[in-house]
Amino acid sequence: MHTRHKKADLKTRIARSNGQWFKFAKIGAGSSDEKKGFFHVFLFLPRPGDPKALKKGWQLQICPHITVLFTASETEMNSLKTVICMKWGTLYPASYVNVLYHAVRRHISGDLRFVCLTDDAQGLDPAIDHFPIPDMGLSEFDWKKGGWPKLSVFKKTLYDLSGRCLFLDLDSVITGPLDALFDHPGDVVTIDTSPNWARLGGHDAPMAGTGVFTFTIGQFPEIFDRFMADHSGMVAKYRIEQIYLQGELPPGALRFWPLDWVLSFKYHLRRPPLLGLVQRPKPPLPDTRVVAFHGEPRPIDLVRTGIWGIAPHLGQGRVPWAVNYWRENGGNPERD
Repeated sequence: MHTRHKKADLKTRIARSNGQWFKFAKIGAGSSDEKKGFFHVFLFLPRPGDPKALKKGWQLQICPHITVLFTASETEMNSLKTVICMKWGTLYPASYVNVLYHAVRRHISGDLRFVCLTDDAQGLDPAIDHFPIPDMGLSEFDWKKGGWPKLSVFKKTLYDLSGRCLFLDLDSVITGPLDALFDHPGDVVTIDTSPNWARLGGHDAPMAGTGVFTFTIGQFPEIFDRFMADHSGMVAKYRIEQIYLQGELPPGALRFWPLDWVLSFKYHLRRPPLLGLVQRPKPPLPDTRVVAFHGEPRPIDLVRTGIWGIAPHLGQGRVPWAVNYWRENGGNPERD
């Protein structure tokens, strides 16, 4: 009996098994003599550029009468977007990570891998991958002053991660689509925290801010290696990790987000001193992708009742858009 089979229609999602990444393919097959059916096939998904990567047009014989023709290109099969956050100490509970994960999932198209580097994975959503924060030999003071542990993402090898990644601080509120952040030009792209940011314009020299940044795994291992070779010297010279990053990256490697993509709650949404007690904070702008909460208040403060902030920049009560955000992304305003 002659059997004719259709080309594979790769409607895919990502599954994870034993630390390796696989592409789950739903393969359609049928003939004039048989009922149409589907076969579930797990395919190894190599890193981009791997010579063993499956190529568009390759064929795979899975049994004598069935041949699968791959219609997805290597680029398409390696389109996974990776988002990384860090949680250490007790300031941020697991609910922060879970809310951030769900917000990111809602604002990224396609396949997502969300990773939390942490010293305590208890309570994290099962969909979140977690690994220990790489040991950097930091003093207790260095853990508290600045974000020095973030430099560990620049290691040559960071667990099984690869490719382009987006790093988000836990006190980030996601308000718009994130896909464009992965494609924005620049080897490392950060917030510009110079006075340009507060004014949403200007000609001051840009200053890197690592609350939201993209980078490529393994591209600049010297950022990690130089710090590891001279902890105290680098801390004394640069004071905080984002100044270190800007000072140690090679010329031309650092770029910055459009100023309205990442807003500061303090600079752009918070009301002037004392007015915050009688006026709600402004809502995010239409083109905003992320609202950064650096220092106080923190996102959860806007969800709870009572006075928040630091005098004279005080606010009062729950902020409706913040409460809606928390609830829509799996948080519990009454409990968290």
